Amino acid sequence: MGIIRTLQNKVTVYRDHWHYVDSAGEPAFENSWVNYPTEIPLRFKKLMDGRVHVQGTVKDGVGTTVFTLPVGYRPSVTILKLSWQYTTVGPVNTPYFFQISTAGVFYCNNAKGINIVPIEWIFNMDGL
Repeated sequence: MGIIRTLQNKVTVYRDHWHYVDSAGEPAFENSWVNYPTEIPLRFKKLMDGRVHVQGTVKDGVGTTVFTLPVGYRPSVTILKLSWQYTTVGPVNTPYFFQISTAGVFYCNNAKGINIVPIEWIFNMDGL
């Protein structure tokens, strides 16, 4: 029991909560991007192992920047990911390349304004 108490006194468990994009005190959407209303809103959090989880479904962006991750959630190298566009009737086989820069800019390469794009990413802060 003494060993457990000693360990408990020295271990700090970091538990982050979900940060919802466009909520009060959180990063704002840019370039007309919004949440797709019937799906999980765009959100992010740091996991206990230090990786960052970004999740949600966005739509209607007309510019490339979706939002910017705050300091502490940004990768040390630019990360590139692939997602697919959907319409209200299903996939349309249009690839969307997203990237997160070291400045935290969450960027979509080919926003067209009529897309619904699901996002489910977990990445290491060191980019690996």
